[in-house]
Amino acid sequence: ENNFSEDIIYIDNISTSSQENITLISPSPDAIVYLIFTSGTTGKPKGVLIEHQSLLHLILWHNKQFVMDAESRSTLIAGLSFDVAQWEIWSPLTSG
Repeated sequence: ENNFSEDIIYIDNISTSSQENITLISPSPDAIVYLIFTSGTTGKPKGVLIEHQSLLHLILWHNKQFVMDAESRSTLIAGLSFDVAQWEIWSPLTSG
C-alpha cells in the first residue's frame, strides 16, 4: 500500500536499455530529501525530516572542511541509519 503522496518508482521495473524520456526535477530547497530516526535514548525514537537545503549545506561544509575534490578518497564506515553516513555518501559523489 502506498501511503505517500508521490509516485513510487521501483528500480527493478526500469529497463536499463530503455530510452524512455526522463523528466528531471529541481526540488525546492525546503523539499524533504530523506527521513532519519533519532536513537530514542529519551524514549520513543522520532522521525526527523531532512530538507534538501540542509543536506546541501552539510555537503558543502564537509567538502570544504576536508578539502574534498576529484582526487579524494572516501570510505563508508557509518551505518546507513546514522546521519554521518549522509556526508560519507554525498560528499564524494558531489566532489568529483
